Amino acid sequence: MKYFSIDLSTICAGLSHQVENLRILIKYCYKHKYILILPQFKLYGFHNNGKEIITNLSNYIDFKTLIVNNEIFEVVMDSDNIDNKDIIYIEAKKYREELLYNDDMFKNLDLVSIKFSYNETILIISKQISKLLGNYLCIHVRRTDRITTEQINIDTSPNNILEKIKKYDYKNVYIMTNEEISVPKNLINPYTLVL
Repeated sequence: MKYFSIDLSTICAGLSHQVENLRILIKYCYKHKYILILPQFKLYGFHNNGKEIITNLSNYIDFKTLIVNNEIFEVVMDSDNIDNKDIIYIEAKKYREELLYNDDMFKNLDLVSIKFSYNETILIISKQISKLLGNYLCIHVRRTDRITTEQINIDTSPNNILEKIKKYDYKNVYIMTNEEISVPKNLINPYTLVL
């Protein structure tokens, strides 16, 4: 059995972005009958209070629950006890939009199904946050990183955001963005949190 290792040090992205990269690696290894040596993923500091995080994602994902095409799928945490001659190693390179599926090497993997559970600690935290927030509407206003079309100013204007909010009947509305936006005064209350 061959092991597969890849250097992802050129990629810095958010957690969901990196989980997508992990899924691609798992699909690739399944298709080629490799055992994946979990790489170190770099989580962008902008999403983590300015602190960049280096992780193999085991703090987030319970890899004991990993099922690929209805079969248990094994990954290893590191290569310490593996002979180098048994490892297929991919050097660091740049990936368009920080996503592995944009590389020709990782094409045609759509027919591989992946299931896993998140780490119990993450689930507990998410339930606590959900209980604290109660029933709410969350809007992600994404303007400054990848979306650059002229339509963006229309879609993310305060008036358009208000129109979207009016479609739903929520007492609490959270607007997340990495850009300072003009929030209509009637939406602001003493509990408004500006990040």
